[in-house]
Amino acid sequence: MSSNIDITELSAWEKANISSFKNLPYTVAHELIHFQQDGMASDTTLLKAAIEEGMADFIGELISGKSANESLLIYGKGKEK
Repeated sequence: MSSNIDITELSAWEKANISSFKNLPYTVAHELIHFQQDGMASDTTLLKAAIEEGMADFIGELISGKSANESLLIYGKGKEK
């Protein structure tokens, strides 16, 4: 992301999830897995959400070579318990 881009109209979540163009392949891999998960749409539990995101992170990283959510990996390092 360039520092001259106006992001004032974005929500806090959107601002926190902006990344550079070089991360696009990893984001596409992650979202590709979500596209394949449409059969889980009727389940609304927290477990379903955790499985969906974990699956997208794990398989997306396997097929692209890097996680689309590096900040989550950094945050979780050392907090496994």
